[in-house]
Amino acid sequence: MTQGTRWARFTCLAAAAILIVSACSGGDDAGSDQPDETDATESVGNTAEPGEGDDSDDESTSTTAATDSQTEDQSDESDEPVEVPTVSELTTCGAADHPCTWAEAATEALEATFAIGEAAQASYGGGADLFAVADEIAGTDDIAGVLVSGDAIWFRVDGGMGAWFFGDGALGTRSTRSASPARSDTAAVTRPLPRDVVGDDHETKRALVLSPYQFDFAETDEGAAVAALYEGARGYAGNVEYYENTDTETGVGVALFEGWDAYDVVHVSTHGQQICDESGCVTSLLVDSEVTMQVLVLDENGGATVGFNRNGADRLVDNSFLAEHYPDGLPDTVVVLSACETGRGEDLTNAFGDGVVFSWTEAVDSAFAQASSLALHGTLIETGSTTERAHSVVGDADLVSYDDVADPDTPEEPGEILVLGSDGRFHYVTGADVGGSEATSDGNGPEIEALDRPDTPEEGGEITVTLVRRGGGSGDLRVREVAWIDHPQDGGEMQPGAEVRVDIRDDADYMPVALRVEGLDPGTEADTTLRLEVDGIEVDTWSASEGDPTGKWGEWLIEDDVRLLNRIEEDDEVEMKLTIELPESGQSIDEIAPVKLTCLTGVWRLRSQEFFEEIVRVTGGGAGLQIAHRSGEYTVTLRSDGTYTGRRNQWQFGSSTPQGTLVTTIDSTDPGTWSSSGNQLTISDPGSPATVTIQLEVGGQLQNLPFGVGNQTVGSEAIAGTGTFTCEDQVLTTTYEGVTATFDFVGPAE
Repeated sequence: MTQGTRWARFTCLAAAAILIVSACSGGDDAGSDQPDETDATESVGNTAEPGEGDDSDDESTSTTAATDSQTEDQSDESDEPVEVPTVSELTTCGAADHPCTWAEAATEALEATFAIGEAAQASYGGGADLFAVADEIAGTDDIAGVLVSGDAIWFRVDGGMGAWFFGDGALGTRSTRSASPARSDTAAVTRPLPRDVVGDDHETKRALVLSPYQFDFAETDEGAAVAALYEGARGYAGNVEYYENTDTETGVGVALFEGWDAYDVVHVSTHGQQICDESGCVTSLLVDSEVTMQVLVLDENGGATVGFNRNGADRLVDNSFLAEHYPDGLPDTVVVLSACETGRGEDLTNAFGDGVVFSWTEAVDSAFAQASSLALHGTLIETGSTTERAHSVVGDADLVSYDDVADPDTPEEPGEILVLGSDGRFHYVTGADVGGSEATSDGNGPEIEALDRPDTPEEGGEITVTLVRRGGGSGDLRVREVAWIDHPQDGGEMQPGAEVRVDIRDDADYMPVALRVEGLDPGTEADTTLRLEVDGIEVDTWSASEGDPTGKWGEWLIEDDVRLLNRIEEDDEVEMKLTIELPESGQSIDEIAPVKLTCLTGVWRLRSQEFFEEIVRVTGGGAGLQIAHRSGEYTVTLRSDGTYTGRRNQWQFGSSTPQGTLVTTIDSTDPGTWSSSGNQLTISDPGSPATVTIQLEVGGQLQNLPFGVGNQTVGSEAIAGTGTFTCEDQVLTTTYEGVTATFDFVGPAE
């Protein structure tokens, strides 16, 4: 196959023969009720891979010789239980003779492991098939166990850690990638309700992206693009770490596979492999290449081990590494393992506890894995969706599953499993998985539960490659917060230091709010509660269904006025905190501080006509007196530093008289100061020179009066004094000496 797969061969345990070898004792006491040796060896002789032939005389390519030699000492009478080691039993570390790190192992065990790996390289390079290599490993002194599938061999010596030998079908040729396979329809996905958002800090999120084989996947490695997505995501800016290996000598390093509990999202683009039976799986994630025994000893820190191939050795981590470093799992982390065969069994994913992990069941084309990863992360980031919903979106885009033709090297009998029991004989069953750690010999070999797997393809058949999502406990995770406090007047996300205009009324002070929630599955808005706090005091709650959908998927907007429990002073600074109680459980939070609450600061425009009518009313003008605003404006500016400016800009009004209409036009700029206390507003404006023009309108024409020509510069009194005020709906109403002046908010003070 090619570089185009994260492991380039579409073969799994259920689609290959598996040989489980254990250094179990007790064979000398075997009874006489064993099956005919010819039958047993015939079944073993069928393990050669297609195209290899069935040469039972060649001890290097068949397990028959090993079977014959081991059956010579078997007696014919025994009903004693036969120990049948399972994957779980062979691979679970922690015992005295099975350390979880090489640091705990004897040097001799590591040396023996490398000696076995190097001997396997020589045999495989000399033409031996993978099963013959496994047979040689099984005959090595002090071997504790061997697992072999059509792709790879896992083995362990007594006192050492598990190691791997990868066949060509696993490693691929690392050349030109293959074309993406045709995609198949995706099954419907059941969606649980959202649970929570990753991480403990609602303001800061962290992401780790690793591409240890970027030099291999080249342009189809998605690591850099995923890192860029998170750098632009809410809460992640400046907190995204991306590491890549651009050549075989640059080591990402096993240390970067530690400490994942410090991150909220982890994405790994690498090679992977699994061998599974019913009891569980052993899984490898490759860390870097060209590892030596010295590197493993000197730089080993926490459970990394080695995988050999015909060309060298790679460093990798497996189940024991994860168990060592994450004993409590990763309950608030989303992990994407963009690697082949890491999602067939659940052992690796279970290591993350209530976290959510994505992984591939089979070998996956690199371009397909890249497209799937970008679609997955893009959905999580753009909409704030749960991981389950994002998985569904990827499926709807035909990027979560596809069918491909099984590798030609898939064994002709994909259900065949070979087992070397404690009776010293090989047995076989036709089923995908080995069940149980103990079986009883009844004259026909060990009775092992055979579990059929109908979707196991025969040679040339179809195999389905699927991106699976596991974990999350009883709920789900989102990669970012979905609670938003928007600016109620300016629009957009509220920023620290923003100024919000509140309503100061006679009964209380009220603040306008705009609250937004994203990522809600249709039908869950009624079960989503929004709670708003101002300076730690809860001021109101809403159901998302009380708001309006914005048109963006899963997004609802609440716009309302909230009654503040404390009266505010102008320019009070407060903290605002919005908590979204997600459906059933979990929270999302947005917190903004400081937010300046203001009513008076800004530029206000006088409602001139209403003001002139007030003048007429208060002065008790004659019934025939009328003052009408004609053009121009009168504005006042109240700044946060207490300075004030009144401006009349071509402010023109007309007064009716028996002789005609007097038209007055005023231009002025009046500086001063202002202050407020409670509902009292004081403006100090001593007045300033104003340019005043008074004309008489006769027959629709303006004429200068005979006692003055052109504009006159005269002293002018502005609106000033102390009076009461109210602010409501961006309208300022003041009352001075019985005259009410009403102003409309124009904008912030310059």
